[in-house]
Amino acid sequence: MLEFVRLRGGRGDAGVQGEAGALGDLQPRRVRRGRQRLQREHLLALARPRCNPGPTEGAHALLDTLSASGIPTGIITNGFSFLQKRKAEAHGLAERVRFVLTSEDAGAHKPDARIFARALATVGVAARDAWHVGDHRDNDIAGALNAGLGAVWYVPESTSAGGPPADAALEPRPFRVITRLDELPVLFESRAGR
Repeated sequence: MLEFVRLRGGRGDAGVQGEAGALGDLQPRRVRRGRQRLQREHLLALARPRCNPGPTEGAHALLDTLSASGIPTGIITNGFSFLQKRKAEAHGLAERVRFVLTSEDAGAHKPDARIFARALATVGVAARDAWHVGDHRDNDIAGALNAGLGAVWYVPESTSAGGPPADAALEPRPFRVITRLDELPVLFESRAGR
């Protein structure tokens, strides 16, 4: 026996006209469950380390150094919570940060200031005292600057050719561009010495 589930509208929905329209809005429950199972399996496959590159070289050492210095860190990422948190765990990042905040959990995607505000509230830090390190000009850097955080633009050496692209003008400017993650602790030390 097949059970049917209405996918949209409710009983007596004025938008559903006649028997053909009503049947068009119904799917067998087992078909729906099968589709959901395939979606979950697809997400699980994407979350497997062999399907995703590992963390950026030096990420573990950087997070360990910042943690040892008492600097709270977290990951802010656009995407589904299940997938992003599983990736952070699989790559050994989740255990090195205080939080992994996804756009799904925050109800906003970077560059929206709400996701940055939620991250700041999680660690109890004011925006003026926080930095966001990211590799995406609009989502990470412009988003952080617009939310009142300092911004460090990570442009890997392998892609940077000496710095960010010439057309990558941002106002206000990020206060630093780095090409290697090991530059960040030095930047922290120089800022603390001022």
